[in-house]
Amino acid sequence: MIGELDGRLTERMQALRERLKHFIDPVLTTNIWGYLWSKLAYGAVLFATATTDETMADCVDHPQYRAALRKLGLEVVGLAHLRGLTLEPFDGWDPNALADGQAANTMFDGVSRMMRNNLKVRSGVWRDLAVHHRKTEIDSQYGPVLQLAQECDYRMPALKRLVQIVHELEAGSRRRELSNLESLLNA
Repeated sequence: MIGELDGRLTERMQALRERLKHFIDPVLTTNIWGYLWSKLAYGAVLFATATTDETMADCVDHPQYRAALRKLGLEVVGLAHLRGLTLEPFDGWDPNALADGQAANTMFDGVSRMMRNNLKVRSGVWRDLAVHHRKTEIDSQYGPVLQLAQECDYRMPALKRLVQIVHELEAGSRRRELSNLESLLNA
């Protein structure tokens, strides 16, 4: 997805789309912010799965942990809606489905199937933590989100807890385990 930040369809974006067509099939959108915030909601879910040693699909499939992942996604979606954004689905992920339990389960079922068909069963974040023992991008991705939430007086306890857990994993003072997802549910 490519698009101007102000939502206009411009010659510049059309020229960029033409250049990128040699490598990928880019889609020109008038709602790039809707896609970016959808990616933030999905990314939060992937960060959460990286706090365990389970596969992404196993985390998404487990009903108890799915509830924690849904809660995390809903916080990000809620802040986006508070900012007046319309979120866009992509690749089977539909952040709008999170608002309804049954729709969320159907969407998560599809995401899980997609994850199980991938060769990569764990996220790059998991590799940063478990293999490379290095800092992740959680601060650069979700620090601004938490700052915006604070400015809007919007609570994001699960996302705040996720950032704390990832920091502890980066420091080596916490283990990757399923109880990390439970603590998101209880945040």
